[in-house]
Amino acid sequence: VTPLGRIPLNEKGEVRFVVRPGMYLIKALTAREAEIQPILVGVPNMNPEKNGWEYDIKIEPKVRMIENNDIPATGDIPLKEIVRFGVVLFVSGIIMIVIIMIKMKKKTKR
Repeated sequence: VTPLGRIPLNEKGEVRFVVRPGMYLIKALTAREAEIQPILVGVPNMNPEKNGWEYDIKIEPKVRMIENNDIPATGDIPLKEIVRFGVVLFVSGIIMIVIIMIKMKKKTKR
């Protein structure tokens, strides 16, 4: 399976994209307030009259509300937050090394 990419939801909780004919697995990558059941979608689909093909398809997967949404789902931490935390750790380590070196230098002077 080759992912088409991550497509964020709009303000209405909807997403629109254009694909070539085929079978697609649609699934949410993270869950904060709701868990969205993965769904297989065939493009094109038979139209309601069953006499032709429909390429503009609307799907509504099953949704289950998450009661304790205080717990972040895996992958909810943005990359910039991880980088920021790494930089803080790195700088803190450098400061600690400098402090230790200064203390060691003062001891050798005595």
